[in-house]
Amino acid sequence: MHLLVNNAGIGAGGSPWEATWNDWERVIGVNLCGVIHRAKVFTPLTVAQNVECHIVNPPSAAGLTVGGWSASYSMTKYAVVDLSQSLYLTLQRRSAVVKVSVLCPGLVRTNIVNSERNRPAGLRNEPVEMTPARQAGLNLFRVAIEAAMPPHKWPT
Repeated sequence: MHLLVNNAGIGAGGSPWEATWNDWERVIGVNLCGVIHRAKVFTPLTVAQNVECHIVNPPSAAGLTVGGWSASYSMTKYAVVDLSQSLYLTLQRRSAVVKVSVLCPGLVRTNIVNSERNRPAGLRNEPVEMTPARQAGLNLFRVAIEAAMPPHKWPT
């Protein structure tokens, strides 16, 4: 049995109208197009070879709920849920040995809030003036993420 965990995720906070086109393109490119590309490459290979395989798409709980802190992130995660369902039904109709599941974990301690450090030069935004309101929103976002995370304990 082969397993493909088709995971991709970066974030860009802010309201839908405040996010720049670069923010939208970057998040859609990684979170949705990254999953689509892997599905388009690996699915036909495994179907053609009649290889028993299970594709797991973990879009996160953001694919099932609206968090209100990043429209681009939650929109792409909703799309991954729909893509997974479509892929599952298509493979089932063809009686393929390839199966598909969706795994929607809640908050997981990752460096997703630091994904800006990997932004390609062509998708960078112009520097934004840090107003008190923008700083307060950023602080609230970071506090909310940290409060929702259980404290990390390293094994001893």
